[in-house]
Amino acid sequence: MSSFRFEKLVEGIQDFEKIRILGQRWTESRDTAKLRQLNKILAEFEISSLEKTKAADMVLKAKAALNRLY
Repeated sequence: MSSFRFEKLVEGIQDFEKIRILGQRWTESRDTAKLRQLNKILAEFEISSLEKTKAADMVLKAKAALNRLY
């Protein structure tokens, strides 16, 4: 049996691993353009951004950008 919170935790871990693996791959292949775009996506995750944007919206936007990048 699972729960909504557990499923979201698993999803977050998978997202983190995807970012880590892609960052590592692009670092090894010296794909600086994709690394810059990845860093730009991640830079939007600032606590101060939560004052004007919901965390869920930030995550959805980042996921969409990451999927376009990959």
